[in-house]
Amino acid sequence: MSDSESSETSSSSSEDEIAKPVYISKKQQESSATKSSREVLLSQLESKDTKVDTEEKYDVDDTDDLDPELEYNNWKLREKARFLHPYLPKPINGRPFVTLTYAQSLDSRIAAQPGVQTKLSHLETKTMTHYLRSKHDAILVGVGTVLADDPKLNCRYGDAKIRPVVIDPLGKWNYNESTLKKICDAGDGLPPYIFVDESVDKEEGVVKLPLLGGYNWDIIFDKLYELGIKSVMVEGGARVINNLLEKSVDSVIITVAPVCVSVDWCTR
Repeated sequence: MSDSESSETSSSSSEDEIAKPVYISKKQQESSATKSSREVLLSQLESKDTKVDTEEKYDVDDTDDLDPELEYNNWKLREKARFLHPYLPKPINGRPFVTLTYAQSLDSRIAAQPGVQTKLSHLETKTMTHYLRSKHDAILVGVGTVLADDPKLNCRYGDAKIRPVVIDPLGKWNYNESTLKKICDAGDGLPPYIFVDESVDKEEGVVKLPLLGGYNWDIIFDKLYELGIKSVMVEGGARVINNLLEKSVDSVIITVAPVCVSVDWCTR
């Protein structure tokens, strides 16, 4: 986190009220076995869970079928929901609230090589990401991310919808051949705003701005606000992150994976 942790979130009284695990038996999960873990994890991150439940729920009739690892994750995610609350978007006049979030390795890498997709997240952090997406109006990435990862850029948390924004100054990305296009056609996501430089020879499905071949954040955020976007979650890639860190952001959320990407760094 770039913001200092507030005293309210770490007071002794709140520490005494840490949410207890909510036990869910395997029988209760059988109705949707292939998705049960993710759905149960997501269900624990409702905004109401930023407050501690006074009731402890136990399935005393079927304790032998408990999944301790899953329940531990549920408990930890409930803690994180409360911890993240001070960093969620707040109303700002005239521009969107900007959250910069990304995952990195212990050696501060977000990818093994430029343009190479590198897995740095696991179930818990992926679930947290979709919880964060549900609290924003838009998710923004650079063209390098969509070319390397072909991401879905949607929100799989309840019924929440988030608007993808792709910054593609030179018009390199072919949206019609992307996974995102299939997601949108299936009704599982919103179509993206694709920002290109006004010199690009494209008209259909793009928003033309004077980007000068790069990232003009004042113009980008002004346009997003004009389009009704009050909060935006920026997820990468490296060029976007480095460029945006030189400007003003309202919240920075970083997850650090316990792995090394650089062999040289790990052998020191």
